[in-house]
Amino acid sequence: MRFFGLVLVCAAFVATPTGAQQSRSDGGFLYDACAPLAAGREDLSDVKPVDRDKVGFCLGYIHAAHSALSKLHDGYFKTLPDYGQLTNEAFAKRWLVSQLLLGSDVCFPDNVRPKVLAMLISKEGKENPQNLTMDMFTFAGLAFESGFP
Repeated sequence: MRFFGLVLVCAAFVATPTGAQQSRSDGGFLYDACAPLAAGREDLSDVKPVDRDKVGFCLGYIHAAHSALSKLHDGYFKTLPDYGQLTNEAFAKRWLVSQLLLGSDVCFPDNVRPKVLAMLISKEGKENPQNLTMDMFTFAGLAFESGFP
């Protein structure tokens, strides 16, 4: 139960926009915020002063989403160590509902770089523009899941 509470707190944190100028909380806003990081150098040496707030928001958001989705993955792995359990229909329905409510199951590699995550956000926005209207956490989850299923 503590795990579930932690996940809800993390999800609420990462889905909440910060600052007065950040009034949107959809995937399009995250896509725009991460564009300079995805297109620029990893050391951020080429970030324009006008883009610093965007890049800062992107870095903070993807860090929080990465942490929350990593915890979710750990929970899924402990709950369902063997996908053979999905043959039990009642169990499969409960597991599917919990996955839909909590978020994507992303298997991040160790030491994944923020630029790589920003590039996945950018790729998702370009390839699936219809997803830009989703909330940021769902959009980020889909982007990260496409890169690290």
